[in-house]
Amino acid sequence: MRVLWAALLASAAAYIVLFGVTALVRLGYPFPLEVTEPASLGEVRRILAGQPLYVAPTLDYVPMVYGPIYFYLSALVATIAGATFAPLRLVSLLASLGSMALVFCLVQRETCSRGAGLVAAGILAASNPFGETALDLGRVDALFMFLVLASVYVARLGTLRIGGRARPYLLSASGALLGLAAFTKLPEAAAPIAVGVFIGIALIVRRAVIAFVLGACASAGLVLLLLRLQADPLATWYVWDLPRQHELGRELLGRFWFSDVLPRFFVALVLGPVFLLGRAAREDRRALQFYTPALASIIGVVWASRSGGGGSQNVLLPAFAVLAILLGVGLHETMRQFDGSSTRARTFQAYLMGLCLIQLALVVYDPRAVVPYGTDRVADQKLAAAVSALPGPVFAPDFGGYTTPAQGQQQPIQGAIDELFGGFGGRMTTEGMAWRADLNQALRQRRFRYVLLETHDCCLTDAVKASGYIDKGALIPESDDFYAWKAARTPEAQLFVAPAN
Repeated sequence: MRVLWAALLASAAAYIVLFGVTALVRLGYPFPLEVTEPASLGEVRRILAGQPLYVAPTLDYVPMVYGPIYFYLSALVATIAGATFAPLRLVSLLASLGSMALVFCLVQRETCSRGAGLVAAGILAASNPFGETALDLGRVDALFMFLVLASVYVARLGTLRIGGRARPYLLSASGALLGLAAFTKLPEAAAPIAVGVFIGIALIVRRAVIAFVLGACASAGLVLLLLRLQADPLATWYVWDLPRQHELGRELLGRFWFSDVLPRFFVALVLGPVFLLGRAAREDRRALQFYTPALASIIGVVWASRSGGGGSQNVLLPAFAVLAILLGVGLHETMRQFDGSSTRARTFQAYLMGLCLIQLALVVYDPRAVVPYGTDRVADQKLAAAVSALPGPVFAPDFGGYTTPAQGQQQPIQGAIDELFGGFGGRMTTEGMAWRADLNQALRQRRFRYVLLETHDCCLTDAVKASGYIDKGALIPESDDFYAWKAARTPEAQLFVAPAN
């Protein structure tokens, strides 16, 4: 049995090491690893230039709907490391390592088992490819997850009575962390989690829960005040009003459970409830009262996010963290139920460890699929050279990581444009109609010599063609070995040329 336990711990540790090594290799890659990275870098560069993030959308800059915390933190790092993708990825990498540490601490605190905590942290590290490698990408998700987990951990500490009293200062800190999480990604994503943590605290220490509320209101209110002073109502329009238009798709309701979770984390779902049942059997109601609403609220938010048209796999990170925690505490509790030196007990414990090894095997992945190959770099260099060879000005949504300053200081991303157009639910916004009118006018006036669109982009293609731009086909000829070398994340460009006057 010791061999199985050692194998389990070694496998979990290997996943953490593998994540760290691949993240460090990816850190300095000079091209985008994901489509929103250039937009995130653009937000950081605006901060460094002293420009506000939330302004009326223009043809070269459409703000994303995320809060500003991640971008300002990345800008702080960029003042030292330079305004490249590396500082943004570094912030996410450190946040993810912090999340793994928090998962370890949560499990270790509840089980007094470092081994169970290591297994849980290893599962979170192993989940990276299934969340679009968002644990180390230059986007907001990893920092959001870290702040949520930190809030849960601090709140749990705050509900543990010392000398018969709760610790309000910890509950206040927990609320402040969730307030920061709200303006790292989306307030509507953090609000249900805040309700879940609030309920968990209130069930244990009713009077002290006001400290949690005050902390959350203070941090969120301060950020909101600063944003309104900087951008008037536009800030709240981007981070609150636009995301509220997202609609759930009935056909997508099962995607989270049947595509994302059950095929990969079935063991965690089975063992996790054993922890809660065991605590209930021992009449340890506090753990049950706290974790049930807190963790369920995180799962609920991720489920709802994944059930919308704009819910890509990156939204899964907090759910993966919850599943990792459930696996760790569930494993320990189940082992505890069969504690003993009898042959029967040892056989069942060995079975459990084998089951957890199967869980680790279910999430195994090829690290070569995560780290860019040498051929990926060659393909990205080819695309960048082909784009830079076009004399500006160029309108190239989603190609901001390949254009040069001479072709335009910044390029919008299609996802931000879709927000204006009601592409994830709701109606076309007034700002979206104004943006489309500006684009049509710019195209008619031939302000852009060239237009580059992704081959599957039908939303803007019709407008470009209607304005008389000539479709020249693929920017890089289809016979070029670029298509054999490139990874799926590298976009394929369709070239449109303004007609000669």
